[in-house]
Amino acid sequence: MELLTPSPELLDGYLDAVRRGWPGDRVLFGSTSALLALADSQPGAVLARLADRSPDGVRFFADGTTAPALPALFRWMWDGQFVGNIDLRWPSTGGTLPDDVPGHIGYGTVEWMRGRGYATRALALMLVLARQEGMAEVELVTDVGNLASQRVVERNGGVLVEEFTKPDRIGGGAAYRWRIDLR
Repeated sequence: MELLTPSPELLDGYLDAVRRGWPGDRVLFGSTSALLALADSQPGAVLARLADRSPDGVRFFADGTTAPALPALFRWMWDGQFVGNIDLRWPSTGGTLPDDVPGHIGYGTVEWMRGRGYATRALALMLVLARQEGMAEVELVTDVGNLASQRVVERNGGVLVEEFTKPDRIGGGAAYRWRIDLR
């Protein structure tokens, strides 16, 4: 498994996963249907948004609200096919992440490829990229009940920092905040 930059050669694999039920990058596009509509009319615009590291634009939430975008780095987990995605995000003005951003790194594996170690490997590779970006540490958030994701973070050196309640606009509920030291 490798992390690849979204590209025209890989787009069909990504879109196939979205059509099969993968939620895609709804935070960038507003909804799965909006992502697919844009991909049908302007596939280059999908790739351009995934390649855009600037804080321009907006982030979309399930409740219909929006917030300013953050600088981010998107990668696709690839093992002969699309198996998931992972992103690294950071505050555009330095300091801490907004409350509605669940950590510096977010990841997900398509349902039909889970349990094969892809997320663990992807996180390890993304930590290398975070170091290259000059980050000294990263925070990640997992739902309290998501034991698989907690194991992914722990296997990559994550230390539990706190239990907290996520804001409603990102799904609410009890969550854990983890920290990984990159020094």
